[in-house]
Amino acid sequence: MNNIARVNEFLNPIMAVLFIASLLLTLNRFDIRYFKPVLEQPLSKVMQGAYTTTGFPFIEVILLGTVFTYVRKKKKLMRSYLNAIVASGIILLITIIVAIGCDGYYMVSRTMFPTFELMRAINIVKLLERIEVLIAVVWIVGIFAKIVICFLAAMMGLQQVAKHHSYGSFFSSCGFACIGNEQP
Repeated sequence: MNNIARVNEFLNPIMAVLFIASLLLTLNRFDIRYFKPVLEQPLSKVMQGAYTTTGFPFIEVILLGTVFTYVRKKKKLMRSYLNAIVASGIILLITIIVAIGCDGYYMVSRTMFPTFELMRAINIVKLLERIEVLIAVVWIVGIFAKIVICFLAAMMGLQQVAKHHSYGSFFSSCGFACIGNEQP
């Protein structure tokens, strides 16, 4: 558990710098006219469209709750947890605003990964080309952290279901398709 925390503690500032740098490099293409007309559809339609995707980016928040029992300093845990949720929501909102402001609603809604397409258009005097690698690195590191936390939560759940004393013994059996004492 300590190793996961240390790796994320090291990688998060790097991810933040790369992400902020990549968003700042796109701001020269920002055009406020892409936001007109605001709320062309009624608010109820907008909320219906937002309802289906609300849970997707924050489902890991629930899974992260499984590691709370292992935190030593629980005094500021809830405050830090809520601050992280608010900060990640703000980051998502800023990303969406920048993507729509640079490419427009139509292009953002038609592409599978709008932030990647946004970074693809960055070209700084033939010196810095292919900046979309920055966002790819942020995605890869973020996905790695997410998978590790999800896997850890699954192992902790397996430990509880099996009423085992630790979840460490389940790690070796997950890598192999072992049943009982059989070897792969």
